[in-house]
Amino acid sequence: VMVNYGAASGLWHYDLEEGWRQLKTAGPDWMLALDMDKDGREELLSCFGADGLHVYREGTDWFLFHSVAPVAAISINLLD
Repeated sequence: VMVNYGAASGLWHYDLEEGWRQLKTAGPDWMLALDMDKDGREELLSCFGADGLHVYREGTDWFLFHSVAPVAAISINLLD
């Protein structure tokens, strides 16, 4: 579970083994879960305003996907 507590507490992740863990001190404008690398596990795509569009992959860290923050995004599968 990913929970956005906004500017007050940021973005948190919960799982049964580790409990609560803060992923980012900033709260995202929006989030989207999608399998970007087709490995069967979803990555978290998050927009952080002026900080741009970031992707979080479990077991790694955040990486900047694009420096311009879009207003919205959707996940679609155009090709198999």
